[in-house]
Amino acid sequence: MNIVPRKPYTILTGDVREMLRTLPDESVHCVVTSPPYWGLRDYGTEPGVWGGDEECDHVWGETGPGHHPGQVEQTKWKNADAAGKGQTAGSGQWCSECNAWRGQLGLEPTPEIYVEHMVEVFREVRRVLRNDGSFWLNMGDCYASSPPGNKPGTTSASSGLPNSRENQEMRRAAQVHKRDYGALKQKNLVGIPWRLAFALQADGWWIRQDIIWAKPNPMPESCRDRPTKSHEYIFLLTKAPRYFFDQEAVRQRAADSSLARIAQDTFDEQTGGPKDYAQTGVNPNRSARKALENFAKNPGANIRSVWTIPTQPFSAAHFAVFPEALPEWCIKAGTSEKGCCPECGAPWVRVVKRTSTVIDRSARTHDKGRTRTSGTMTKPPTAKTTGWKPSCSCAHPDHGSVREFTDQRIGERGSITYLDDPPTVPCTVLDPFVGSGTTALVAVRLGRRAIGIDLSAEYTKMVEKQLAVALLGGHKRPRKFKIKGRKKLKRAKRKGS
Repeated sequence: MNIVPRKPYTILTGDVREMLRTLPDESVHCVVTSPPYWGLRDYGTEPGVWGGDEECDHVWGETGPGHHPGQVEQTKWKNADAAGKGQTAGSGQWCSECNAWRGQLGLEPTPEIYVEHMVEVFREVRRVLRNDGSFWLNMGDCYASSPPGNKPGTTSASSGLPNSRENQEMRRAAQVHKRDYGALKQKNLVGIPWRLAFALQADGWWIRQDIIWAKPNPMPESCRDRPTKSHEYIFLLTKAPRYFFDQEAVRQRAADSSLARIAQDTFDEQTGGPKDYAQTGVNPNRSARKALENFAKNPGANIRSVWTIPTQPFSAAHFAVFPEALPEWCIKAGTSEKGCCPECGAPWVRVVKRTSTVIDRSARTHDKGRTRTSGTMTKPPTAKTTGWKPSCSCAHPDHGSVREFTDQRIGERGSITYLDDPPTVPCTVLDPFVGSGTTALVAVRLGRRAIGIDLSAEYTKMVEKQLAVALLGGHKRPRKFKIKGRKKLKRAKRKGS
């Protein structure tokens, strides 16, 4: 039986691998996260130990070199201080005895090792995710360049270790972990998102969709020989080919132009030209009728795989924050608004009532004496949620064996409703790299339960504070940055004009 705490959120501080092990198997309905990008920055937290022998008395070598400035062109929202820290952060240490690596997740010396560590984390995520759950992974990319002290074009992103005798163990350890992705020449796009996605697929995940997060306000770049990067990837991954997905919760409204086109009086009088009859035998009215049939069944459009969402600033001490709309769409699609069964955790599904298109018909005489129907749409189709039903076979003694239910709050007159809502508990959303807490904040506002994990006590304290404010009805979005000197700049401009 699922036990739901009084607070609709749980924030854990510590190593993500250790914290995930404290969560029960298949206890999470949806995972939405944006992990540390490769080569981006040092968050100032305690370094972790990855790989090697747990029983080894590690002998650590020197700290590896920081990533070259050209190697940290990330597309996640950041400020100048964040970029500078990413360029100077070291790439960890190797144990000369067992080849274990110690360092910040995301600052690995090679993309291959980074991917290996992320797969290890998400293997534990797969354990806590329900079989009918979904995993939404946001990931950005970067470019390869020469590490400091090497000639351009002679090294790659997978060979970023110093060429000195003191670090021979480090180089040997890197070779142990090296995979056959091939050398990356300078200025190559590393392809971190797809490297990770394919590695997760090989580890047992289903890649159900690659989603483009298109940014209308991207970070400016100094490049002169390629387009400015203005997108990131969001991968929809699952544990099974069939899973919970609330299509209606994220359905897009039909465009006004589509409604106007279908509503015009001559819409179903397309001629298409003689070739449609003579050569193909296609009825020229078929496309019009098909459009009306589809529109009657599904008002609006299924959510597309390109999401245009502007980046969103954040006033607190965190360098990388994705906008609230991004996790909102993931959570709405990946969890039930009604909640889940308190016994087995199965999500409840929508009961949707659809109405067909209403068209006023008129008869017109065809040139060969037959009549052709025409009309104008007077009422577009609708899809209204009339209730919810469980996706499990659990019996609920207080309400009988519940098979279908019409919610009192939105039920129609004359429909059968229960006096009380059937017993459900909120679905659980996990962000194993909670950072600034955007996913947890959106989940709580949508009536879900949130679990967040972060290694930084500073960040988890900030997230706890934000969630407490949100529960008290605080401001919905973070306040904007206050830019020092803005008034002086305005006065100077006025004087100059």
